[in-house]
Amino acid sequence: MRRREFFRSSAGAGLAVGLHELVQLEAGPRIGRDIPVRLRKRTARLRRLDDVLGGGDTYRVYAGEYQATKALLRDGSYTEETGRSLLSVLAEQA
Repeated sequence: MRRREFFRSSAGAGLAVGLHELVQLEAGPRIGRDIPVRLRKRTARLRRLDDVLGGGDTYRVYAGEYQATKALLRDGSYTEETGRSLLSVLAEQA
């Protein structure tokens, strides 16, 4: 198996696990300070994945993360500090 193919298949499995986490982030109406921290870590992991796979293979995942963060900002309830942190994450994801 070629290295790139191996990374694609293992990355797909990792993304499937990560999508469950995304659903959990959307579960509650009140967004705590930990959510922007977790989103920032996810964004960093996606950047590292992009280094391996390239943007063509990960674009839909990035777009989904961006849309999910935007929905949290639009629909969630949070403090002013958490809102600024979420906006910062959204800017990183754009």
